Amino acid sequence: MSDASFVIDRTTQILDVNQAACSLFKYQRNEMIGLKIADIVTEDEIPKIDIHIQNILKNQVSRFEITHVTKNGHRVATEVHARRFSERNHELIHVVIRNISERKEREETLMQFYETAKAIGDAGGMLILGFNEVGNIRYANTRALEFSGYDMSRLQERYFYNTFISPDQQKDALVFLESLAHLENKQGQKIYPFSAKDGSEKIILWDFSHIRKEKRYDLYFAIGIEVTSYYKKFDDIRRERDNYMQLMEKSPLPCLVTDHKGLILKILSLIHISEPTRPLYISYAVFCLK
Repeated sequence: MSDASFVIDRTTQILDVNQAACSLFKYQRNEMIGLKIADIVTEDEIPKIDIHIQNILKNQVSRFEITHVTKNGHRVATEVHARRFSERNHELIHVVIRNISERKEREETLMQFYETAKAIGDAGGMLILGFNEVGNIRYANTRALEFSGYDMSRLQERYFYNTFISPDQQKDALVFLESLAHLENKQGQKIYPFSAKDGSEKIILWDFSHIRKEKRYDLYFAIGIEVTSYYKKFDDIRRERDNYMQLMEKSPLPCLVTDHKGLILKILSLIHISEPTRPLYISYAVFCLK
């Protein structure tokens, strides 16, 4: 459908109108002709009409947003493009109206998400990012801005994977982000290293959610939690476990290495009995020859 349009005079009376405008405002053509702009906008917009008209007459063209109202009382968010022209010594204004209700609804939904995400992220010290399907960053909360070292305008010129992920992990991140579009639950988690603003190496656990409002609107939202201290602790435990395994392999007496469920992982040879640890770690069970 083409955009709605009509011609008005200086008093804002409608002189001519196309079919798209009739469809948008739910009037018959003969009903719309003769109406004034005040008849088809919400009450709070009426005081602004004279300001818009004076601006159009002064600058010849103008572009602004306004809320119209249809014959049945339905509110419609619109973007107006107006141009002054002359015909037979009369100053007239050609008005083109584009329905932007869906876009406004998306923007309001995003703003609600951003405000909620900001409150949660700021309170919990989390990084909140919003970026499109190619990775271009569209939103970042205060914590994410601090980590990146950029202000919002600079950050919006960059991409998630080359700003918040170390160079040696960027290829993996790209593959993972591409895979999100094919996941049924649209969610996933990944741990990536990141060089912070102060030069220190941080470890961030990212939780991703792929939000699809409609075909023209795709955004990823990522919530990041710094897990550097926990990750280093796990590394120390793994290193300790590996050293212990090496000692066991050198022993002359037989034993078994099992997980927390009793599944045999390896046959070794060391007389040692230890308490089972949490499921995250390997438990050691020893069976000695009599």
